[in-house]
Amino acid sequence: MFRISTVAIVLALMALLLTGCRNGPDATTTDSFLSLPSPAADGSTAPHLALTPAGDVVMSWLEPAADGSHALKFATLDGERWSPAKPLTIGSDW
Repeated sequence: MFRISTVAIVLALMALLLTGCRNGPDATTTDSFLSLPSPAADGSTAPHLALTPAGDVVMSWLEPAADGSHALKFATLDGERWSPAKPLTIGSDW
């Protein structure tokens, strides 16, 4: 299973790939990255990043609950921070 810290690696790789796609006299490079705290709670698993058709970055993950169930939660990237986490569904039989 992936750990939430994997999200930081994926974001860094995406930034490198996008930077590498630019060429020509106006091309710029970046040698620093913004580190964002994860909106997922400790113990969360299965992080997933997606880009909506509108260009918004969405992160989803599974978060364990005290009763043994899990919540599928998501947050959207709002500038340089994640929105508050929102549950999509909660269950123990999936």
